[in-house]
Amino acid sequence: MAKKLDLPEEWFFHTHNYAGLPPNLSDIEESRIVILSAPYETSTTYRPGCRLGPAAIIEASANMELYDEECAVEPYAIGIATLSPLEPVDDPEEMVKRIESATTVLLEQEKLVVLLGGEHTVSVGTVRAMSRRHRDLSVLFLDAHADFRENYHGNRLNHGCVARRISEICRFTHAGTRSLSKEEAAALKENGIAPYWAQQFRAARSDGGRSRLIERIVEGLSQHVYLSIDADVFDPSIMPAVGTPEPGGLLWDEVLDLIKAVTKARTVVGLDFVELAPIAGLVHPEFMAARLLYRIFAHVKDNR
Repeated sequence: MAKKLDLPEEWFFHTHNYAGLPPNLSDIEESRIVILSAPYETSTTYRPGCRLGPAAIIEASANMELYDEECAVEPYAIGIATLSPLEPVDDPEEMVKRIESATTVLLEQEKLVVLLGGEHTVSVGTVRAMSRRHRDLSVLFLDAHADFRENYHGNRLNHGCVARRISEICRFTHAGTRSLSKEEAAALKENGIAPYWAQQFRAARSDGGRSRLIERIVEGLSQHVYLSIDADVFDPSIMPAVGTPEPGGLLWDEVLDLIKAVTKARTVVGLDFVELAPIAGLVHPEFMAARLLYRIFAHVKDNR
């Protein structure tokens, strides 16, 4: 049994938890997976609402079947604890430090940390903590946008700069990208980063080259991998609830095949899902996000 965790008392009073699990399957002491929510949103530039994403995903997850038909496992059996959301603060550096601190504590207890955002800025906190624990860490960044600005509106720590900040911490791979500025294109080239464009995935649909494309992506990752998933990496026809929907995105099977390949060949040490902005009366986006996470848990469980 893990030792008593030295965590803030307020972390333990969550009104609902991921998958609607009973106490014996969602206890923080015994659970292998811990859901950490950061409903932080200060730099959204188009459609707001991603601060509501974590709660919507957790609520939707209570309506899933808990048997994964592809892996033939029940991922919840390893325990999935859900902590109360971290209180957002306006200062981005302070928010990132709070996430980094919380992640560090959980990593010390050998937990698989799953961060739900909020805007993509929150990923910097978990990546900072992960990089100290895993010196060979690489990040697979699934996002419609390059997010590689040096600064945006005078700020170096926001959703438009998150990939740039992560690239300064550890090895980094873009996939699903289909929107960026001229300056970002130049910066990516200067830093020797060649994204795996969404167009490459679309081309692979017709020429049968998806497995080869995925193989190349996985080959570029180190042994310890952090998955950072922005909801807008998906095509807006299946994931409309995002702040900046970009046409021509990835489809469900494309994302799942990539993640499956990563979990099979590498060790996934943590992940996040960010930027889901719920749309009133439309529940399939948050349900899809909840199912995506559960499928990842199934592959991680099956790989251990």
